[in-house]
Amino acid sequence: MPKTLFATTRHTAAMLLVLCAATALGETPNDATRSSKTSSKMSSKQVGVMIMSGLPVGARATQFEVQDCTGPAAGRRVCYFCRYGRRPTVTLFVRDLNDEVGALVKGIDERVRKHRDARLAAFVVLLADNPFEASRRLKRFADQHEIKSTPLTVFSDRPNVLRNEYKISSDAQLTVLMWSEVRVRANHAFGSDAFERADCPEIWADVDKLVSPR
Repeated sequence: MPKTLFATTRHTAAMLLVLCAATALGETPNDATRSSKTSSKMSSKQVGVMIMSGLPVGARATQFEVQDCTGPAAGRRVCYFCRYGRRPTVTLFVRDLNDEVGALVKGIDERVRKHRDARLAAFVVLLADNPFEASRRLKRFADQHEIKSTPLTVFSDRPNVLRNEYKISSDAQLTVLMWSEVRVRANHAFGSDAFERADCPEIWADVDKLVSPR
C-alpha cells in the first residue's frame, strides 16, 4: 500500500474513533473535532513540562558542597544542607540565570524573610563548568534582583552526587526541591522552555505548606 494512502487511512480511522466517542457523549462532529485539536495541544504542552529531576517526595536529602558566592560563607566551600540541618529549606538547582529565574529567587528570598519565625531557609545552586566566571555572574544576579537572604552558590561537589544522589536531570533547567526534617516535601522541575513566568502558584503553595505546623 502506498505510504500516502496508508497515512490517509490511519488519519481517517482516527477521526472515525473521535466522532464515535463524540456521538456517545452527545457532541456534534464539529465539537469533537475542536476537542481533538485542543486535547492534542494540551498533551504537547504537558509533555514539555513533565521533566523528571531531583529526589522524589519522601526521599532523604543528603549533604553536598557548594562554593558560596553571596552568602555568609562567601568565597569558601560550604555544605548548606549541613548548616540548615532540619530546618524547612528551599533549594533551587539552576542552569541559567535569566529574568524568570531571578523573579522566582526574589520571591523565595522575600518568603525567607517573611517566615523567619518558622526558620525557613533557602539557597541557589548554579550548575556551571566555570566556577570563577559563575561566581561573578551570581554576584551581578544578586545585585540585579536584590537577593538579600538567600545564598547564591556554585555546585562544587563530585558530579556523581548531583547525578546519582540528587537525581538532577541534564534536561532540567530548573529543579526546585523543598525539604524539612531532611525529608523532601515537594519537587518542581522544568525544562528549557517550560518555566516562563514568576507567578508559580504551585511553588508558593508548597512553600506555605513547608512552613505550616505539621
